[in-house]
Amino acid sequence: MRAFAVNDMRIVNQYAGLRTGEGSFVSHFVLSEEFYNELLKHSVPFNERAIVALKDSATKLDLYTWLAYRLPRIPQGTEVRLSWQDLAKHLGNQSSTMTKFRQSVRAAWEEVSGVYQQARHSVDLSDLIIKLRHAEKPIKGMLLVQAEQEKAKKTVPSLIEEAGMLRLYSSGKTGESSKPIRFPATGSLEFSEPELYRIGRDYGSNNSVSIMADAFRRALGGQIDTLEGDVLKDRWKKYVERWKAPS
Repeated sequence: MRAFAVNDMRIVNQYAGLRTGEGSFVSHFVLSEEFYNELLKHSVPFNERAIVALKDSATKLDLYTWLAYRLPRIPQGTEVRLSWQDLAKHLGNQSSTMTKFRQSVRAAWEEVSGVYQQARHSVDLSDLIIKLRHAEKPIKGMLLVQAEQEKAKKTVPSLIEEAGMLRLYSSGKTGESSKPIRFPATGSLEFSEPELYRIGRDYGSNNSVSIMADAFRRALGGQIDTLEGDVLKDRWKKYVERWKAPS
C-alpha cells in the first residue's frame, strides 16, 4: 500500500487516505484539523426521523434544514427580520410569483413546525416581513402530530410508530369534546388558533394575518366575544375575503 494526498477540491481543501497497490480505496479518511473544526463550527444537527417525515417535499426539507441551521445561531432575546425575497435566495424560488412562493412556504411550515417543535414559537411567517427568534437545535427524537378527534389517530403513518416517536395530541383525553374556537383577545393566531390563522392566510389575499386580526377585533368590538365555532370561522372568512391584495 502507498499513501496519497489531494490538496485541492471544490468541497474540501485537503484530505488524505490510503489506497492499495491495485488502486482501490481503503474506506477511511483523515481530516485535517482545520477542516474538522469547520465541520464543527458550521454543522447542522438534523433529526433523521424528521428527514424521513419530510422526504416527500423539497420545500419542506429545504425549510427544515435552513431553520435548523439558522435558529440556534440567533442570540437569545433578539429577533431577526428578513424579506420573502431574501428567503427565496436561501431556498431557491421555483414558483412563478412571490405570492405562490409565500403560499408554498407557509404550507410547508405547518408540517415542518411539527417535526421541529423546538421552533414552533420562533418563526412568524404571517406578515410580509419574516420574523425569527432563537430556538434549540432539533436533536430530540420527537414529532408533534395534532389530531382533534380520536379517529384522527388512525391517519398517523405507521412510520411514526416504528420509529418510536412521541406523539402529542391537541384534543386531550379520548372521548372529550374539544372546546369551540374563540377569537383570542390579543396575540398571534398562528399559535393560539391555527385554524383561524389558516383561514386568514388562505383567503386574505396575502395580507398580514396579524393586521387583519387586529382590524377584525376593532370592527366587532364586544360582539367578538359572542362568536365561536363555525359561526366565528364563517364570519372571519367573509371578513378577510374583502381585503384587497397588498400593493
